[in-house]
Amino acid sequence: MANKYTYTKEKRDPQIQWYPTKQGKRWRVKFAFVVRGKTVHIEKQGFKSFDEARAFKAKAYDNEMENRVTVHKRYTVDDYWRIYADNKVKSGAWRSSTAYAREQGYKAYLKDYWGKVLLKDVTRLEYQNWLSDYVIKHDLAKSTSQHITAMMGGIMSDALVNELITRNPIKKITNSGREPQDLSLTRKQYDQVLDYMRYSPDLNATQRGVIVLAAHALRRSEVAGMKLKYFHGDYVDVLGQLNGYGDYTDVKSVASRRSVPLTKEARDILLEAIARARGIYLLNGRPMTDDDFIFVNDSGGPFYTQYITVLFKKMSKDLEFHIAPHMLRHAFSTFAFGLEGANPRDISNIMGHKNVSMSLYYNLGTDDGKRELIDKLDEDLRSNG
Repeated sequence: MANKYTYTKEKRDPQIQWYPTKQGKRWRVKFAFVVRGKTVHIEKQGFKSFDEARAFKAKAYDNEMENRVTVHKRYTVDDYWRIYADNKVKSGAWRSSTAYAREQGYKAYLKDYWGKVLLKDVTRLEYQNWLSDYVIKHDLAKSTSQHITAMMGGIMSDALVNELITRNPIKKITNSGREPQDLSLTRKQYDQVLDYMRYSPDLNATQRGVIVLAAHALRRSEVAGMKLKYFHGDYVDVLGQLNGYGDYTDVKSVASRRSVPLTKEARDILLEAIARARGIYLLNGRPMTDDDFIFVNDSGGPFYTQYITVLFKKMSKDLEFHIAPHMLRHAFSTFAFGLEGANPRDISNIMGHKNVSMSLYYNLGTDDGKRELIDKLDEDLRSNG
């Protein structure tokens, strides 16, 4: 029998139509969508208002999506994390070291509370409340809070793309936590670090070499990745880096590929570190080659970034103020820019930065300028030491 009503599409939503009846105006919902390659048809009428019809439409869509995606498997966050991480590795998006770091992060922050929760049961409100409490309980930095949310958001976004959930609840989350630590050093503190490097009886040649390169504005991974072939007496090339998982890779960016002039003191300290490394390699059954790392432990293995972190933690304890490798990069920049006549581009080139600022974009600096800068800085530090 033909439908006795005449339907008119609503301009507000063409999937909702109104029609006249003896009892007054009524509304119908009629639409279709595809889930996993199958077309789903939804139709119901008799609603007494447009808002009532619209509410039904939204609920019907969510219910149908949930029913169809959970028939296949009721994935927990743990279940989907494994799929998500494995696919990242298989696609080449994550290297083995990245995968290891992500796995440790997931276990440390998310697994205990969220691991057994079904994907479909994760709500924005619960996540927000959990995160806010977790950050306070563990006294986390805001950057850590952001890292946790990015990890959870990545899982949920991927699940949404694969139609396992109907929406990503990890959106517009408020990340709280401690502000970043103050990375500045006073001139007195900086001089104390250099004196510790020179005179502490607790340091060996390897550790002195690590500190002196950090004081030349090398990143922690660049220090760990310094090879014999990159040492040229009065300068070093920075062409590779070694992370804490044993991956030796190219440096961070094109601008990070650079030559860094050395003070005479730094050259002598590095020569002592190289001599110590040669002895360690021989004790472990082979001579040192040009492709070997300068900084090694007593077993002949690389002096990984975590060893550098431990070294700086000990130094912090001995000096009674916080000191980290990245703080020496900040100090280098601060004191170098304070030198009269210093070329900002030369400072930027030594640090491996692409830009000083847009106004200095075309100031390329020179190798001679970098040498002059290092000599001036060395002279200034010694005269004020």
